[in-house]
Amino acid sequence: MKTQFVLVSLVLFSVMCFGTKVQFGAGYNCNGNHNIKETLDGFTSTNNYELSNVISPYIELMREGNNTLYGFGVEYQPLAKVNFQNYGDKGKVGYLPFYGVFRYQLPIGGYYNPEFIAQLGYNFINADKDYADDARLYGGLYFGIGAGLVFDCFTTQILYKSNYGSMRQNHYYDSTERKTKINDTQINIAIGFRL
Repeated sequence: MKTQFVLVSLVLFSVMCFGTKVQFGAGYNCNGNHNIKETLDGFTSTNNYELSNVISPYIELMREGNNTLYGFGVEYQPLAKVNFQNYGDKGKVGYLPFYGVFRYQLPIGGYYNPEFIAQLGYNFINADKDYADDARLYGGLYFGIGAGLVFDCFTTQILYKSNYGSMRQNHYYDSTERKTKINDTQINIAIGFRL
């Protein structure tokens, strides 16, 4: 976690020198799916579980172009419960994505401006002991796509987001390595401010 904090601090400091617009807010991650694809001894199994809803804060630092905003952002997605159907709520998983962001604003004028939003980056994965036990966790690709509305400095947006990661663990009865690919998807409804 210390490494992630240092990375966040360095990225924010460097981007603050770059950015002319700052957008910050919080989103509600809902309708989450937790997809697991496990490989052990050459056999592969795929399972899909529900992910609990969480509130995730974000900050983006951007430059302004002709009807566009582009820059960098970071979002903290706290640990969310994974509902393993036969085992109850056991285990939590969360992410810390760093991403590039591109926003295209439709030039319609008036009191509000609709915009299309695309995010692409890398996320760090975090999990509690019930979820990961002694496994090694690896981050992966992060992307988000959606739309928003800007009312003066107030923003609303809805995004489809996807986090990828992986986990490796030696099987308990021998030294065979179990490889697990993780993909979490959710709908994010967010409000924020742009200064």
